[in-house]
Amino acid sequence: MTVRQRPGATTTSPACRHRSASTPGWLRSLPARNATLAFLVAILSGLTGCSATIVPPAAPPAPVRILVLDHGQHSSLVLPTEDGAVRYSYGDWTYYAEGHTGVRTGWLALFRPTPAALGRQWLPDPPHPLDTPGALRVEVAAVQELHVDAQRAAALVSELDALFEQAIDTHFYSARLDVHFVHHPVPYTLGHHSNRVVGNWLEELGCTIIGTPLLSNWKIRPTED
Repeated sequence: MTVRQRPGATTTSPACRHRSASTPGWLRSLPARNATLAFLVAILSGLTGCSATIVPPAAPPAPVRILVLDHGQHSSLVLPTEDGAVRYSYGDWTYYAEGHTGVRTGWLALFRPTPAALGRQWLPDPPHPLDTPGALRVEVAAVQELHVDAQRAAALVSELDALFEQAIDTHFYSARLDVHFVHHPVPYTLGHHSNRVVGNWLEELGCTIIGTPLLSNWKIRPTED
């Protein structure tokens, strides 16, 4: 398991950056338009530190590398494919997919169920996202690298691909993010957001999630051999 951060970032541990009690560092570092929803979440949650811990599976029989990307306020998951890698993400359709990141949109996304987006982006593998300027058109604050069983990873890719194809008539391409979106069947709510969904996907890969993944600043608890 490896934790990698953007060059120049400071950290107090390899797995988690502690936040200032007055103004969280993760919030100070975000562009204003991307900080809106994160700020509202922080007010509601009262959290300024780590949100949840990932415990990877112990000794997977056929290990493959996966990446959990921290985008400052939300997470996404990178899984291997036969010819590269694919990044999946989840979020509010208007706020995330369409890019309408005003206060009103963020407020509505928190306080009532709103249409949700499933995002898919094909990536080369390697290189590592932080080693390739321009590979992603979204901020990457930190990358958690861990290993899971190849069969579970392939099954999750198949599941998410099937979910994507089922909603292909709602397809929307965001040139801003270079991500293809379709409607996700489960609405976006305060209890069902991007970090919660990524946590659910990690559990399907055999990981254990400790705590509530409200924020995207995951910790990793190494599995003892």
